[in-house]
Amino acid sequence: MLPEGFLAHAKAELARRTQLHNNGQCILWTGAKVTAKGTTYGQTHVRWPNVPRRETIGVHKLQYSLALGVKLPKKNGYDVSHLCHKSTCINVEHLSYEPHSINNNRQVCKHKVPPVCTGHGAYQKCIFI
Repeated sequence: MLPEGFLAHAKAELARRTQLHNNGQCILWTGAKVTAKGTTYGQTHVRWPNVPRRETIGVHKLQYSLALGVKLPKKNGYDVSHLCHKSTCINVEHLSYEPHSINNNRQVCKHKVPPVCTGHGAYQKCIFI
């Protein structure tokens, strides 16, 4: 588990750089961003407890780690997916830790007209706001 002091400080830092969107349903990152494969993601730096160097990390992954109280592993075949399809949203209720293949399958839902989600097995359905 991550130390309480670290959790409180990191959560406060994230909250300083967000704004509510969609009547308060999405919490959008207003800080630094990076574009990867045509999608813009929020990005920040974090110095994890007992780690000497700062790490660049997607803010949605950091937010999910803070909610769980643990550092998520890197490159293990799992992603933190945006259920709402808003790549800068950090609302924990709109995030899901799931296999990369499920994350990719969510794009099918997003591109249907109108957007619709028929489910992803044991994982949460997409959220369309």
